[in-house]
Amino acid sequence: MFTSGILSVILIAQPAPLPKLVGMLSVTSGKVRLERSGRDPEWAGKYVRVRIGDTLTVVEKPTATLRIDLSRETFRLPEKGSWLVQERSLKVLEGAAPTLIHREAGRRQAPGAKPPTMAGRIRGGEGAVGPLGAVAANPVTITWTRAAGAKKAQVDLLDSAGKKTWSKDAGSAVSMALPSGPLKPGMWFQVRVVQSGAGNPSVASTWIRVLPAPEKSALEGSERSLRAALAEDSVALGEALGELWASAGMVSKLPEALKLVFAGAEWEKNPEALWRLGVWLEAAGFTGAARTEYERAWAAGGRDPELKESIERLGGNAELEDWEKLAAERDRLMAEGKLKEALSIAEQVVGKLRSEDKGAAVLGKELTFLGYVLLSLEESMRAEKVADEAYALLKSADWR
Repeated sequence: MFTSGILSVILIAQPAPLPKLVGMLSVTSGKVRLERSGRDPEWAGKYVRVRIGDTLTVVEKPTATLRIDLSRETFRLPEKGSWLVQERSLKVLEGAAPTLIHREAGRRQAPGAKPPTMAGRIRGGEGAVGPLGAVAANPVTITWTRAAGAKKAQVDLLDSAGKKTWSKDAGSAVSMALPSGPLKPGMWFQVRVVQSGAGNPSVASTWIRVLPAPEKSALEGSERSLRAALAEDSVALGEALGELWASAGMVSKLPEALKLVFAGAEWEKNPEALWRLGVWLEAAGFTGAARTEYERAWAAGGRDPELKESIERLGGNAELEDWEKLAAERDRLMAEGKLKEALSIAEQVVGKLRSEDKGAAVLGKELTFLGYVLLSLEESMRAEKVADEAYALLKSADWR
């Protein structure tokens, strides 16, 4: 009886490969049950990424929207019903079909408008410069953080070929309005800030593009439409605005969208938010900045397979944490039948996770392996205690 119990815990701890991510569900009131193969049913919250095959069921009259990525459509869920998530739509299982409340028009940057692949950061280390990406209109004010020991700064404007078209000393200032003349709408320019003082010069740059009047007008119309259609759901509105601004290259506005999606939370420490920022930056053409945000999401604890694939696709490296390296060593020892050595490593893994507070799901999973090793060594009393803790943690964990 005990053996079958702990094995069931281990099966819970090792979910099957996840289906493809296809959209985002936001439930701001009421109750919607989310069911996914291999998982216990859950109540959906304000930000839930949905996958093919998920089942959504209204339990209590909700205020809830679902955005499908490929179709770029946002739906409002009815008061009653059940639906199966598909790649481009929801299949009605019971009740009425969801109501389409907004369909985003496809937007593409003008030919030749994408920034070079070396385009800079949305924020970052010493001397970081902003804004980054497209801006609505002239004049454009550039800001930068003062580098350590810097006494003065020089601002250079370069065209997309790297030719300097304008330059000016900024003295000890940390901002400067650029002249409108050289900044021709529709073209990308690099703004370089060179700071100097007691130490070595600090050089940082950003890329900007002033929107031509027709693009600006179309963008403003789309934004008004979104704000009207999604006024009741800040999460859905933030998602839609993020997509819109990314399509126009206005990446310095993306934090505004994230604040809507992750209201009340520190989005810069949230792996979901950092991952989303990376997706938008990549869509805008800033692959270097996107990789940085993907890596930050990974460092913050994100472990979705899609996140790892994004990091590696852009030339990054999804480094394992120390406890994950220990867990790999434990698994190797278990495979070789060296159970006593594996037990020592398994205890180290659990100890690290307790001290680092990695969450119920991660700790619960690793406790199951510790319990399995103890059971294999016939330490049944310890194994049962560990299994009970693991089961309680896994039942309470958020598997989304």
